[in-house]
Amino acid sequence: MSASCRVTYGRGVKNLSECAQFRLLYFVQGAGRLLLRGENTPITPGTLCLLPPSSQAILESGAEGFELYTITFTPDALTVEGVACLDELCQSGWCLVNAPKATLECVEKVENATKMTEPEGALLAKLALTELLVHLRLSKGKADGVGEGEPLAIRLKRYLDENFTAPHLLDDLAKIFFVSKYYLCRSFKMHYGVSVHHYLNRCRIEAARRLMSRGETASAAAYHVGFGDYSSFYRTFKKMMGYAPTETPPDAL
Repeated sequence: MSASCRVTYGRGVKNLSECAQFRLLYFVQGAGRLLLRGENTPITPGTLCLLPPSSQAILESGAEGFELYTITFTPDALTVEGVACLDELCQSGWCLVNAPKATLECVEKVENATKMTEPEGALLAKLALTELLVHLRLSKGKADGVGEGEPLAIRLKRYLDENFTAPHLLDDLAKIFFVSKYYLCRSFKMHYGVSVHHYLNRCRIEAARRLMSRGETASAAAYHVGFGDYSSFYRTFKKMMGYAPTETPPDAL
């Protein structure tokens, strides 16, 4: 069977590591937050999140813990209509807070179907899971969908502004925001007119300039703003600013 459903209980911090399949998380009880797409998403009873393959998230619950349904599936567990809904929902990753009560009924249908024997179980699971995704597609925009307001480019820019000193690979950023790296790069470039790499370097160079204006050496500033080596910092600085980091700025002469 290409779909499975299990209920888990826990409390504290839980690392939802990479998985080769799609995952739907439905929170029955508990409150906390989920680090999702580079943002802290609030978790309350009725929250439903879709995690595409190879995505990562961190769940942090309160002292009362949580009760969580996890539905793991591959596209071949869906009908043609279900695959179409899945493609649309997972383009930017999706989390629905305060999902309608009917959502739990759909989740329970999937759970019951996955416990049945083949081939009836597989067929009913396919229909139930497709019904759940269609229900989510119809609910889109009618409930409190986290991430449905701000464009991806704005959320990515805010994440880079707050974390520019950390090493960033496009593959890692794509996993954080649950999109392909090509979609991520295209969205950012269309919105801001520069590449993710260029913007990240600009943040670092501006931060390095501020540090050097306060007496920091160029090599120390390069390290503190996230450059792995001084030669890379030197080349980037000179290309952007038109002078070397060890030279006096032309406007100060």
